[in-house]
Amino acid sequence: MIKVTDLLTRQEVIVDDSKKKITDFSNKNGLIYYSAPEANTEVEHWVDYKVNGHVDDVEGKLSTYNNAVRLAYAKVVNFAASENDPDGEIWNGVVEYVKHNQEKFFDENGDWKDNTTVGINVKDFLN
Repeated sequence: MIKVTDLLTRQEVIVDDSKKKITDFSNKNGLIYYSAPEANTEVEHWVDYKVNGHVDDVEGKLSTYNNAVRLAYAKVVNFAASENDPDGEIWNGVVEYVKHNQEKFFDENGDWKDNTTVGINVKDFLN
């Protein structure tokens, strides 16, 4: 559990950081954005917050919600990875492709390139 400032309400709240998810990051600005459930509430309420830091590993970058590679993968597996990629074979292929072609996806700071969303098709990664 950690105390954070909710980006929406600007109030300090306690969140369960063991369940946090990366929603975005900016290595250039040294910020990582997370969403995590507020602790000790009867109704699960997710809080968006930011911390200083960098995301350097490809897996971390691919885990962010707002990236085109993850969306392309989801489309390929028909938004049902557990059913259509149960062993993670397709996902692992995507990760390896991105690891070996980082210059296509990330700028000099390690942030997503602006044009990453253009023409991405996970099937191309698996050839």
